[in-house]
Amino acid sequence: MDEISIKIDEKSDIDIDKPHNDKLHNNNPHNDKPVTKIEISPNEKYLVTYSQVDNSIAGWNVKYSLKLDNILDLSNRNVQIKRDLTNDESESNKTLYQISVSDDKEVAFINDENKIEIYHMNNSQEIILDCGYYCDYVYCTFNINGELILYGSNHTVFIYSTQTNNKKWDCKRVYKLFKDPEDFKFITISKYNKLYLFSNNSIYKWNLDTEKSIKILIIDEEIEGKDWERKKYIENNIEISSSEKFICTRVKNEIIIYSIELEIPIASLDINNVTQLRNLIKYPALRSRLFPLLCPLFSNKICSGFWDSIKGWKKCLGHSKQNDKLLTKCDISVRATNKIAYVIQDGDIWKLSTRKWIKHIII
Repeated sequence: MDEISIKIDEKSDIDIDKPHNDKLHNNNPHNDKPVTKIEISPNEKYLVTYSQVDNSIAGWNVKYSLKLDNILDLSNRNVQIKRDLTNDESESNKTLYQISVSDDKEVAFINDENKIEIYHMNNSQEIILDCGYYCDYVYCTFNINGELILYGSNHTVFIYSTQTNNKKWDCKRVYKLFKDPEDFKFITISKYNKLYLFSNNSIYKWNLDTEKSIKILIIDEEIEGKDWERKKYIENNIEISSSEKFICTRVKNEIIIYSIELEIPIASLDINNVTQLRNLIKYPALRSRLFPLLCPLFSNKICSGFWDSIKGWKKCLGHSKQNDKLLTKCDISVRATNKIAYVIQDGDIWKLSTRKWIKHIII
């Protein structure tokens, strides 16, 4: 398989290895089609990109360099779609609502029928679940232990072992969280087995290991409207990213940083206050822990002053070349770790040194 590598070099920002064959550069994994989603595995070993138009998923090894591993052509999979396609619809109109990938290169996604599909990127082998009869999922993710976590629309959580069989996974645990779930709206699940829910203008954290929950944040603004309107509000205005130390929550234009150890909010930031946000990441003790958590909260927030202020991230590429570009045509999306950040802007994927990116921001 042809390869593209982009390597981090501490002496000269980034060294770019030329492709072994120019074919991949000219005919990229998604055939020059827009990239819709990007996700990285829990322990940051593997990356996947998804193109709705091309109907494909590309897998990338990221341990030492960003290197194309394999491509999953979704048009070849055998899936029965219940609804009839109109004349204006085609295979490329279908979308994957949510996607996740494991460190072992298993990719899971929820299709437009709210069903779960799982494939191994090495051989495109489909993986079956022993409790696969359930077909109304809203979220899927892999935790840091390699287990698959699924969340159903009726607030049921399924946790699967991925080590039981290469072609069939067994369900280890099932949780039915609420007897009367109407007041709770799903937000997200972290790789640390923490489930976040919204209810009565408050955000709750549910620990899937201890089965205990706590209220972590009260939102001052009253959220009214019908059920679907409140779900839409949460989808558009509430984002959460978390580590073992902090939880960062964006509610509209406000970011609240919550200390897990202290169990209290420790900072409230205005997303458009450039000075305030830049000052926060000047502190060495905070920048490496908070910057990876803050980046996803700014994805597709082009109008925010802070995002505008860090558009200089390309400066840390130094001698950028045409070969830097891997993919084309998509909105901004960011996945950052303590050491490496992956940015999609104008359809190009860039692998950056997080340390050098921060250095350019705080200058």
